[in-house]
Amino acid sequence: MAGIGFALERLYRSTSLADRVASFAHASIVAAGPCLLSVLCIWLISATISELEGKTTIAAFRALIIYSFALSFVVTAPIALVSARLISDKLHDLRVADIPGIMLAAFASSAVLLVASATVLFGLPLDLEEAAVIAAVANCALIGLIWVACLFASVTRDYTSVTAFFAVGMALAVLGVTVGYNQRPSLEIMLWGFNVGLAATLFGLLARIIATFPFAVSGIAAPARALARAVVVYWPIALGGLFGAIGAWVDKWVVWFSPYGTQIQYGLLHAPLYDSAMFLSYLVVVPAYAAFIIHLEVKFFRNYRLFYSSILEHATLAQIRAHGRRLRDETIASLSSITVPQLVVCALVALSAPVLIDVLDMQFRQVGTIRLGVIGAAFQFLFITCSSLTLYFDRRAVFFMLQLVFLVLNGGLTFVLLALGPNYLGLGFLAASAISALIAYLALARTLYRLEYLTFIANNPAVRIRRRAARAF
Repeated sequence: MAGIGFALERLYRSTSLADRVASFAHASIVAAGPCLLSVLCIWLISATISELEGKTTIAAFRALIIYSFALSFVVTAPIALVSARLISDKLHDLRVADIPGIMLAAFASSAVLLVASATVLFGLPLDLEEAAVIAAVANCALIGLIWVACLFASVTRDYTSVTAFFAVGMALAVLGVTVGYNQRPSLEIMLWGFNVGLAATLFGLLARIIATFPFAVSGIAAPARALARAVVVYWPIALGGLFGAIGAWVDKWVVWFSPYGTQIQYGLLHAPLYDSAMFLSYLVVVPAYAAFIIHLEVKFFRNYRLFYSSILEHATLAQIRAHGRRLRDETIASLSSITVPQLVVCALVALSAPVLIDVLDMQFRQVGTIRLGVIGAAFQFLFITCSSLTLYFDRRAVFFMLQLVFLVLNGGLTFVLLALGPNYLGLGFLAASAISALIAYLALARTLYRLEYLTFIANNPAVRIRRRAARAF
């Protein structure tokens, strides 16, 4: 679904420079809203609370937010991807009234899994007090539900409201944590203050989604069964989403458990030198994801729809092939027009890393990690984009294998290359991202060059049934 990208593309086409800047700002929120919300809030909170005696509490607070962010992403990724496929099917069949039920089922299943997994994580291995455990579980659940809400919010095409809800949530989170800490500097107070901002964002998104799909839901049983069946039918998408989410975090976990990781209060493990450098690297490539939403996905979806519409309208083979060539050529050209400039930007950031270190009050020994991280994040963008586009052509097994490859490479190479020393932290992530991006690009290119075969033979249900019958005979 191109979703909100259509509205943002119209804004970008405006002759006003302010409108073009605004389109990228809105697209950044849509593409990475929860990430931006968490990272910016943590940075602002760390900047506003500077008392020496609070350093241990602030460090524990940051670590818990990172834990919640990682766990919520891993838990909700399979549900979000399967829900996206289910929504696409409903929109294609013009059954829009079914979407609220799917949304409710997705939220309910996500909430149950998030609360259960967060309770296990925060309640068993960590030495947290009960009040802090409850606050941390609520924090993880809210972040995860925001991930799911972003999926449905993208269908509304109301980029202004989505951006406003995230801005209000970030302001309330920073205010709540700061005021709460000044009143009583405890971990649970800081977490609940942060939860206030997350709740404001979540309920704002929900209100906008409900306004877009004002259809009554008679019960949750039927949508829940539909979602469960979709998980079974689309299991490569679900497992691919799970492996992709784990792959995005596995390098951090490897470093946390290595000699470069440290243990702080309550048994929390983290690697501040690696984590902060990698989060900065991810922020550098957010404009690439914004450009993907504004340009690539919208243009790709139009050409995609034109290609398959020509088949449904019984166009000639020459016309179908012409539309296929246009889809292939413009997709590859758009990928290049986004990835190449982003690599240049990342290279410039890598060269200016010592200056960034001074501006952001980071440590000089993080220069190498930042340089490796920003280049790796650019390749990771290419990998995510190419692997995601394969799903448009129902290449579920390809998507699944790509996510598995990235997971194995990122975890394995990060572990092996730790032996090179602290100056090469991030090299494993860079190597894994570059190799995975190349494989994903080749997989997408192969898909685009075999459109007619995939459409009429490989993905044709009638051909599949005939083949099964022939094998059985």
